[in-house]
Amino acid sequence: MWDFLILLGIIITFIGVGIIFLGIALKTVEKQERDTEKKEVRNTKTKGGGVILIGPIPIIFGTDRSIVIIAIIGAIILIVLSIIFFIYL
Repeated sequence: MWDFLILLGIIITFIGVGIIFLGIALKTVEKQERDTEKKEVRNTKTKGGGVILIGPIPIIFGTDRSIVIIAIIGAIILIVLSIIFFIYL
């Protein structure tokens, strides 16, 4: 059982790193296409946020109220999952 969880963790880590690299590559291509076409500049707003779990205490931050709510829901899900794993494994 532990071998499966370790393998699952490694696979999820590699998938996350791959998604990050894919996002960087897509943004680079998008920027190059935008620069070559010289479209007019649009005002865009970037939203971001995150959760830092220090033990059972979540630290939640964000630039927008909706992002903070999503981060809170994500933190609750992570805490519940960790409690379930600690109890049953």
